[in-house]
Amino acid sequence: MKMRLLLILLAVLPILTHAQLGFQGSFRFTDAPKWDILDQSNNRSSDVPQAGWSAGMEYAFSLPNTRLEFIPEGNLTRYQTDVLDLGALDAHFYSLFFNVRAYILDLKGDCQCPTFSKKGTTLTKGFYLELSPGYTLILSRINTNTILYKGRSTNNSLALNAGLDFGVSRKLTLSPYAGVRYFPKAIWPGLEESIANDPSIGDKVTNNHSPLTQAYIGMRLRFHHRK
Repeated sequence: MKMRLLLILLAVLPILTHAQLGFQGSFRFTDAPKWDILDQSNNRSSDVPQAGWSAGMEYAFSLPNTRLEFIPEGNLTRYQTDVLDLGALDAHFYSLFFNVRAYILDLKGDCQCPTFSKKGTTLTKGFYLELSPGYTLILSRINTNTILYKGRSTNNSLALNAGLDFGVSRKLTLSPYAGVRYFPKAIWPGLEESIANDPSIGDKVTNNHSPLTQAYIGMRLRFHHRK
């Protein structure tokens, strides 16, 4: 058993030498049509939610001879809004993403990160596409006029991102990026129940389940471990 663990460690060490730590922040615009709250008395709709912020930490593992990276990421996204005649809605998205990044214009290039130290143009060396499956725990808090509701749900998603690396120093890279993440069936727990159980709200209806699309822009900061 000890010999097997040693062999696994020896196999992983070359990859670990290419590891890089990163932090990211983004602003997210959302669309979840079935979460919208419809007032049936006047046919007016309130969007829930509209926008939020996101922050994450990642650890990248690079292949030695191919510019393909595997990047587990822990991420927190928060949405908060006040709905007229309803109250405050608050949701935290705690996510684990497994990003797979490919520098498609230089896939077989000589990656001596950060980007500024490599031969070739910034676009060729720094442009990447990223596929990102994710698993998210949503914790919600709904504070209506008479009811405080707390709930949780788990949700799957998939994102496609694009970005560009810029070398700031020998061990620091800055990467603006943009992307779209899609949840086929996101669940805002308690949204429907809190409205149905509060008679002071009026004749309003909504749904806990909705497809959710997040479009976002952000910035990544990456620290390189190489000497």
